[in-house]
Amino acid sequence: MSLHRFIVAPADIDGEGATIQGPEGHHLSAVLRLRPGEEVAVLDGSGAVYPGQLVQVGDGWARVRFTGGRMPASEPPVPVTLVQALVKGERMDLVLQKAVELGVSCVVPVVSERTVVRLEGERRQERVARWQRIAAAACKQCGRGLIPRIEALQDLGAVLERGRLRPAVMLYEAERSMGLKQVLRAWRERCRQEGLLLFVGPEGGFSPAEVEQARSCGVVGTGLGPRILRAETAGIVGLALVLYELGDLGGGDER
Repeated sequence: MSLHRFIVAPADIDGEGATIQGPEGHHLSAVLRLRPGEEVAVLDGSGAVYPGQLVQVGDGWARVRFTGGRMPASEPPVPVTLVQALVKGERMDLVLQKAVELGVSCVVPVVSERTVVRLEGERRQERVARWQRIAAAACKQCGRGLIPRIEALQDLGAVLERGRLRPAVMLYEAERSMGLKQVLRAWRERCRQEGLLLFVGPEGGFSPAEVEQARSCGVVGTGLGPRILRAETAGIVGLALVLYELGDLGGGDER
């Protein structure tokens, strides 16, 4: 049975253990109803995971004594940033959740030419905060120690400029000559050193003008095969293929 995992602020960790409080403390004491003596794991959100034992449980808080050193990391050898154009309704939540489970390092939500969803003002900040909570919950579920950062919602053009700085690919259904596998195999060592940006479009995909702008910034357009995937499927499948090809998913240690 896997350990219950709880995220704490770095300030709540000392040399011997940690204090779990706030929403996590409430969940531990009031929802899970854990008691002293039970084994848990503590995450600091930056990659560290420590096994421990509950020594005190109060109303909305608990004290953990560490019982061992830092647990082995479960992070990919290549940091992958998913640049995902907004998709409708709960589909964006699904993409974020599954991307975190697969091993994404960062997610940048963007607005593109064909984006249907429009978020303005406070709704932008509220939605990003929601996505960050989803990311934290997904980390606890899948056993990761690093909580990926969800960046503020941005326009696609501003993020395309990052393609001048490190390897970047854009999934484009009209691309037939350049496959994702072909690009990744050519860039394997470079991606391990610099990371990778993966651009995924909204319903309707990226426009030809956006693809041209991407190419001018050094972003390479690639296809995923003969079938056209839904926007939310493309992001999840694309990320899984990237991490498999770069030596993370698949069951073997290719680091």
